[in-house]
Amino acid sequence: MNNNHYQEKGYSLMEVLMAVGVFSLLAVLVTQTLAITLRSAKRSDSDSRVRTTLDYAISVMERQLRNANSITSTCEGSGTTLAKIDYIDAYGTVAYFECIDDSGDDEKYVSSGSGTLSSRLTTPGVEILPCSFICTSNNKTPDTIDINLTGKELKATGVEASQVTVQSKILLRNY
Repeated sequence: MNNNHYQEKGYSLMEVLMAVGVFSLLAVLVTQTLAITLRSAKRSDSDSRVRTTLDYAISVMERQLRNANSITSTCEGSGTTLAKIDYIDAYGTVAYFECIDDSGDDEKYVSSGSGTLSSRLTTPGVEILPCSFICTSNNKTPDTIDINLTGKELKATGVEASQVTVQSKILLRNY
């Protein structure tokens, strides 16, 4: 009688399958986490570009309207919502800020005009969604203009296509 007892070395098929399954699950989790992180970084970058554009437009409007000689748009006590605000600048030139919605070109942006010149305040890659100027007049306090701008990046899609809103309240000089 041959009594060869040898120890079996190696892994069974079940042990190998379990190890492969665990490592596969870990690989999927790591890949998903990496994808979510990259998507969040893209969204953050997109939001930053839009916010920079909107902040620039608001700062130009604030500076010009605070230094304006007068606002020629009609302002009522309860607040008038306007898509365009007309004013006379510090040099006596008629000027305006306007929310442009060229439906044919699918372009929505904020424009500034003075005399016969008109220029775009927002970059072409940023679409302005709702845009409004709310002009409020009160005999006891200086007139105010509330500027509300909402924008999104045109080429952003899915989760990265978020909207950024910027608001500002401007107290005008007494006229």
